[in-house]
Amino acid sequence: MMLNIRSTGYAIATTLAFGFAFSASAQTDVKTPNYFPNNSAELLDLIKNCDNETCMSYVSGTIGGIAVYAMIAEKPSPFCARGEVGKNDIRDAIVETIESTDALLDQHPAVSILTAFSRYWPCLTQEEVDALQSTSLIPVNPDLLDQMAASDNHALILGNPNAEANRTIRVFHDPNCPHCRRFRSVTQDLAEKGWKVIIYPVATTAEESAGYGAVEIALRDQHPAAAKALYFNDPEGTADITLAMKVAETQGVPTKDILTSIARAGAYTSVEENTQMFFDMGAKGTPTWIIGSSLYSGYLNADAIEEIGASFEGEEELIDAVPIDTPADAPVDAPVEAPVE
Repeated sequence: MMLNIRSTGYAIATTLAFGFAFSASAQTDVKTPNYFPNNSAELLDLIKNCDNETCMSYVSGTIGGIAVYAMIAEKPSPFCARGEVGKNDIRDAIVETIESTDALLDQHPAVSILTAFSRYWPCLTQEEVDALQSTSLIPVNPDLLDQMAASDNHALILGNPNAEANRTIRVFHDPNCPHCRRFRSVTQDLAEKGWKVIIYPVATTAEESAGYGAVEIALRDQHPAAAKALYFNDPEGTADITLAMKVAETQGVPTKDILTSIARAGAYTSVEENTQMFFDMGAKGTPTWIIGSSLYSGYLNADAIEEIGASFEGEEELIDAVPIDTPADAPVDAPVEAPVE
């Protein structure tokens, strides 16, 4: 469940505000808290040891005010959260944010509140919303999907091999594509969140990509750590077979084993077939990725892709469209980055 103040108006603010409304009549002879802090240091003093409803009223009012402004100005809300977000959760997030960031102490309290939400409950930025709207989407021929599902031996598999179809993403990856390299952080996030991430090495931007991708595929079964190190490697120059062999050697794979594996696996042929599949599906550039029966070209972050996956939940036609034939006892693993000299 996402609480988005742009659509609900007061979703999070109401969590704080029911019964928390500030009352000027709550004055006592005891030192009165500063309910209108001028900076984040004063906000920290107000809420850090908050054990009553009134001390969170400033936060409630600030969230509500910003949310209403965003709604009136037709701007994306900066307040998003998944699941239940309680008063103590919000208080602790703001306190931790201020205490861990000295630069916030002199800033307006609203800055710290917004910073805390961006850290703990990030929303899509306007740039990411624009990216989602501009992402190319192409329906995939079911026959090509069947062919692709049958060719998982042409790919690397990260994350949860037994994930549901709506949490499975198939990615065409060219090691010489800078946008693909940026997209690796997204695939890593998805793998760590329990997605099945299937990486198909292709050669669409440079011929040298075929040699690099061939080594990835050749090592995926006998030397999976080396194959993942190749995927996550960030080369300074061209990614080719020479670099791939160097990376693999740093992972303890002898040159002889690399060459033998390439020949036995028919790895060059696999990259060629992946690349042909890429073009047959109508893809225009990388990164290109598939969820269900739809092909997307462009960059989105992991949260946005999870939203796409969630939108397919319960659709039987999607579950049937991309069969998952991984053995039930296959191990669950996550990508491992390895520095390369």
